[in-house]
Amino acid sequence: MKLTIVAKSDREVFAGIDENGDFVVLSLDDSREIELGDVLSHGDWNTVGFETVTNLTKAGSVRICIEDWGCAKARALDLLRRLNSPTKITTLQGH
Repeated sequence: MKLTIVAKSDREVFAGIDENGDFVVLSLDDSREIELGDVLSHGDWNTVGFETVTNLTKAGSVRICIEDWGCAKARALDLLRRLNSPTKITTLQGH
């Protein structure tokens, strides 16, 4: 299932929206970068914990930690604000 990154904090925490319109919050556990608009692919986003996923935009794999899944936009943005005490959050226009 594909997930498009639509928000990120300056502390490497991200929110993405899956093909069903559900939000997933994840943190980066890798030296590779994830950017707004990147499309990640993983068999099942309905889990919590460390996973290696495919970044289809950058044609490579990246290790992440899924913090929450299947959540509404408000919950995803709330987690993004709280995890790792960010000082800045950036969103993809229209999301």
